Amino acid sequence: MLGARAFIPPMFRTIGQLAREICDWTSDHRFFPDELKPLLIRRILRQRNRNVTIGYARVIGSFIADIKRHIPETERSRIPQILNQLLAGYEKPLNRALEAFMTMVEYDRQLYKQGWIDQEDVIQEATVKVNDFPLLPDVLILDCFVAPNRLEQEFISRLIEHSRITIASTYWSDTHPTEQYALAARFINFINQHEGFVTEQINVEVRNAEFPPVYRFPNPEQEVIGISRQIAARRSELNLAEVYVVLPRLALYAPLIERIFPQYQIPFTIFPKTTLASSPLILAVLELLRALNTDYERIATTAAFSSPYLPGLLRLSGDKDFKARARAANLLNLTSRRAGIIKGKDNWLNIAERIIVDEKSTKPEAENDLLYDLQTRVRQAIGLTESMLEPVGTVRNQARRLKQFLEAVGFGSNLDPEDEWFEQLNSDKKSLYDILDTIDDFEAEFGEQAEPRADFIRTLTYLLGIGTKAPEKEKGGVTVLEMEEILGINPQTLFFAGLNESELPGAYHPDPILPDSVRRQLNMPDIEWHRDWQKFHFWQVLNSSQEPPFLSFAESRDGKPNLLT
Repeated sequence: MLGARAFIPPMFRTIGQLAREICDWTSDHRFFPDELKPLLIRRILRQRNRNVTIGYARVIGSFIADIKRHIPETERSRIPQILNQLLAGYEKPLNRALEAFMTMVEYDRQLYKQGWIDQEDVIQEATVKVNDFPLLPDVLILDCFVAPNRLEQEFISRLIEHSRITIASTYWSDTHPTEQYALAARFINFINQHEGFVTEQINVEVRNAEFPPVYRFPNPEQEVIGISRQIAARRSELNLAEVYVVLPRLALYAPLIERIFPQYQIPFTIFPKTTLASSPLILAVLELLRALNTDYERIATTAAFSSPYLPGLLRLSGDKDFKARARAANLLNLTSRRAGIIKGKDNWLNIAERIIVDEKSTKPEAENDLLYDLQTRVRQAIGLTESMLEPVGTVRNQARRLKQFLEAVGFGSNLDPEDEWFEQLNSDKKSLYDILDTIDDFEAEFGEQAEPRADFIRTLTYLLGIGTKAPEKEKGGVTVLEMEEILGINPQTLFFAGLNESELPGAYHPDPILPDSVRRQLNMPDIEWHRDWQKFHFWQVLNSSQEPPFLSFAESRDGKPNLLT
């Protein structure tokens, strides 16, 4: 049926994706999204009269994930005994760790009761059911793995056993094999534990072994200008699609690049890690909730009521178009300042009277009419907001009413389909609705609980913070990436900037529950693992380009000295 020249395309999957596919095919359990883990943990602790923040619930969620990734299920019953031994004499850390473990036990019990499994359990279950999945190919290619954890290693081992041929590739360097490639060595050792593998080192063309010069600049702005001049000077010989600018922390440099590159007529595409919470569409909703939670604090209220993405606010039923609404939105900030409003619902409801009385002067009738028109529109916005979003109820109720309110005020309905940002903003709107539906479904599954608006805002902000904003359209030209994103890419020309010790190695965030000494005993990643990870990525970027890279750092930031890493 297939000719000699037939080509069967490969299937590309991450470990998580393949495990999900296997479980979807072979298991009756439902997948419990990682983003809901802190919500369930906080609910469990509240049932024990422990009112914790969503942030601390995330910390316990990370503890649960680490336990499942690095400690076999058969040994987990010994964890309290191990913790008592390792943390003897440290009462508070011990109590925190034991509380986290007991929370994990209850978390697993509730998931099992409802028929859910989380990401770690998915990989564990897929490991058991690999042989029941009929779609695995005969040839398995493990491409560019570095340091899979215990759970992933068990899954990979089962895949290797199932496959007729396995090809594994990773990174290595004879020049710096131990220090810079310590994590890659772990994967090589893991693969060599399996029978039948033949190790082959692929020789690639090596550039001049001398370390390239490092250019220093007075500050980050001058550093970006220096890179811009280098690109502009070589524009005729460069293929801009093969030019990459890589930074340890892109967020610090992205605004500078967006401002300076256009001055040198350099086209670029920047790939920042941008969350939904930064979308202008979403910011309007968060400011509205903040206004309600702060008794209509002036800046939040002005931002929400005048937002173009909430066109139903400040609009009266008799308006034939949006001109009067737009005029009121433009006046709101200045007028509220004139009225001396800091916050307070009553102050907003009487914004016109405050100005007329406080300024003690006779206003032209036309100006007074404008003030009273604005006051009427502010009363409309407050009345509509409170009629649909008050009183505060359960989390599910707040999510439902917020979605109904957004529909009532035409949230994002005035987006122009011809605008270049339409697809991105429309996608952000859909993502917000999906999150509100997720909150609704979660409460329907585990039962409704009353929650203050401040906590609901934190929950929503958390979910928006881990949701990814729709990416901007690729504009071509120079590619700007964060250091870890370039793995597997070999550009022709590389600018590796921001090489300051304050950014590289990146900041290590200690585990609030398990000290590093305990994590080391439990074979969990610690500060040494973090440094190895940073070193590995640094050397991979350094050796990725076909030409010697342009390396640079800034001697100061915000007037403070900054040293080379």
